[in-house]
Amino acid sequence: IVLDQSNTLHTLYQTPEGGFVDYNLGQVSNNSQWGMCVADFDNDGHKDVFSGGSYDGVHVQHITAPGVSNTLELADGSMFMQACNWVDIDNDGVLDVFGCHDDALSRMWQGNEDGTLSPAPQFIDLTDYDLQDYPGNDHSGNYGTVWTDFDSDGDIDLFIAKCRQFVNDPQDPRRINQLWVNDGNGGWTEEALERGLVLYEQSWTTDFADIDNDGDFDCLATNHSSTIQLLENDGTGHFTNITAGSGLEVTGFFLQAKMDDFDNDGFVDLIYTGGADGFFRNNGDMTFTEVPNVFPWNDTMHSFASGDVNRDGQLDVYASYGNSYVSPDNGNPDILWVNDGNDNHWIAFDLEGFESNIDAVGAKVELTGDFGTMVREVRGGESYGITCTFACRFGLGQHETVTQAVVKWPSGLETVIDNPAIDQYHNVLEVPCTVDVTATASAGGFCPGESVTLTAPEGFASYEWSNGAETSTTEVTSGGAYSVLVYDDAGCAGFSNLLTVTEIVGIAPTIAVDGDVNLCDGGMLTLTASNADNFIWSTGEESQSIEVTTSGAYAVYSVDICGNDGVSDTLFVEVYDAPLENPTVSPDQTIPAPASVDLNATGENITWYDAAMGGN
Repeated sequence: IVLDQSNTLHTLYQTPEGGFVDYNLGQVSNNSQWGMCVADFDNDGHKDVFSGGSYDGVHVQHITAPGVSNTLELADGSMFMQACNWVDIDNDGVLDVFGCHDDALSRMWQGNEDGTLSPAPQFIDLTDYDLQDYPGNDHSGNYGTVWTDFDSDGDIDLFIAKCRQFVNDPQDPRRINQLWVNDGNGGWTEEALERGLVLYEQSWTTDFADIDNDGDFDCLATNHSSTIQLLENDGTGHFTNITAGSGLEVTGFFLQAKMDDFDNDGFVDLIYTGGADGFFRNNGDMTFTEVPNVFPWNDTMHSFASGDVNRDGQLDVYASYGNSYVSPDNGNPDILWVNDGNDNHWIAFDLEGFESNIDAVGAKVELTGDFGTMVREVRGGESYGITCTFACRFGLGQHETVTQAVVKWPSGLETVIDNPAIDQYHNVLEVPCTVDVTATASAGGFCPGESVTLTAPEGFASYEWSNGAETSTTEVTSGGAYSVLVYDDAGCAGFSNLLTVTEIVGIAPTIAVDGDVNLCDGGMLTLTASNADNFIWSTGEESQSIEVTTSGAYAVYSVDICGNDGVSDTLFVEVYDAPLENPTVSPDQTIPAPASVDLNATGENITWYDAAMGGN
C-alpha cells in the first residue's frame, strides 16, 4: 500500500504468479500526508488506511474489495498529523486508531462495531503527567509512536517519542519522551522517567525489539539532537542505556528506523532512513556493525517498509525516495529490494484473531529453543508513519529445531505449538486447540469454461473456503490462491495449505535462443519455443526446438492444451559467409627504435590481432 506523491493511494495486490495488480484509489487529500497506518479495523477481511497531514483533516479509506473503497472523514480531525497507529486500546476486538499531533495533544478514535470511528479522548488522559503545568507546555511535539507490551504483563502500552523544533530546554516536556503504562483495567500512568526512557534529547522515532534473545523488548531511539541510543530491558520493563560501544553512535537526520532479522541469523538488525540510510548487522553480543551498500542506489532511501514479498522467508524492503519530509523525488522511483537470502533457517507465523481483532494487532509470539527466547509483536503502524508485515518472523541461523512457539493473543488466550516445523509459514488461529488439514486440487490449471475441484478431508463439523463455499469440496472457475478453514466437533480449528490454480489463457509463444543470432559459416544455434502442446515453425518443423545453420527469419506457431493458439515475434538470424580468400597485408617492417608504423590490410570486416595465434 503506497501513498504516491504523498497523497494518492495505490493498493497493489499480488497475483499467484508473483506479479502485482495496481488499483489507484485516488487522492485521499489535496495535501501531502505526514502519517499513514494500515490494518483491517472493521474485521471484514480487507485492510483499511488511516492518514493525515497538516490540518487537512484525518481520513480513513475503508476498503471493501480490491479497487473499491469509501472515505471516512473523522470528527476532531483538525491537527498536524505525524506518526499514527491502529491498535485495540480498549481491547474489545475492534481496532481503534491513534494519531500524533505535532502542535498539541495527540488524538484517539474508537472503532465501533458498526464500522464507524468516533473521538475517544476518554481512553487515556494524555495531560496527566508530572510536567503538565510546565510554563509554555501545550502537550505538543508528538512524533513517533509504538504500541508495545514492553513489560510483558499481557496488555498493550504506549511510547511517544517527543521532539519540538526551536525548544532548546532539555527539561521542557514538549521534548521529553512519554511511556504510558496500561494497568490492564483501563488505567494508564506515565512512567518514562522511572523506566529509564527519558533521554532529554529531540527524539524522532523508537522501535522496541529483542536484541539479545532474552524474551523481552529492548528499545532503540533515533534523535535529532544526538546519536541513536540503544537501551536494554532488564526483563521487568526498566531500561539501561547501552549505547556506548554498541556501534550505533550514529548521528543524522533520521525519519524511519526498524529492527528486524534481515539476514535470518537469529538476531535483529537495524535499518534507518531519512537524510541518509544505513544498515547495521547485529553481532549477537549487543553490538552492531555497519554493512555498506546493502541498498546500492544513486539516491538516499527516504522511507521504507519491510515484509516477505515472495514468501521465501527472507525480509524484503519497499523503499521510497524523496526530500525533506513528504516531498517526493520524481527522478528516482520507488524500489522493491528483494533479499538475496542465504542458507540460514527461519520460521514465521501468520495470525488471525477471532475474539481479538482479525489482524491480531497487539499479539505476541514467543519462540524458545537452543537459541534462547525470541519475541515478536504484531503492530498496525510504527516508527514515523509506516506499516510493516503483520507476520511474526524469526531467523534461526543454523538451528534446525524450535522447542515451542507460544502465541499470546490480546484476548488473553494462549496458543501453544510444540516443535513447529521450520523454514515455513504457520497459519495460527485464535482458537483453544488446532487440527491439521491438507487440501488438494484436481489440477493445477484449467481451460476457460472448465473448473478445478478443491477437496478437504471429510469428517469436520464445518468448512469455510476462501471463496465462500461451506462444504468439504468446492468447484472453482477462476484462477487464484485458495484455502479452507475447518472446525471439528470440539471447536478446534485449522487452516489448510494454500492451493494455487491457474486459468490457462492464450499467450503468444516466445522463443528462447541458445547461442548467438549472428553466426559464422558452419556455426549453429538452437531455438526453443515456450511450452505448448503443438508447434509449427516457419521452417515447417514441428518440434519444440530446432537447430538453425542458415540466415533467415524464424517464428513459431503453437497451440496449447486448451486450444489457444498464437504466433511468436519474428527472430532474425544472420550467418556470415567465410571469406573467399585470405586478406593481404603489407610486408613485415623493422624499426631500429620505438616509432609509429603503418600496417595495411585489404579485405572485409578486418580485425587486427597482436599475435599469430591466441592474441588479442
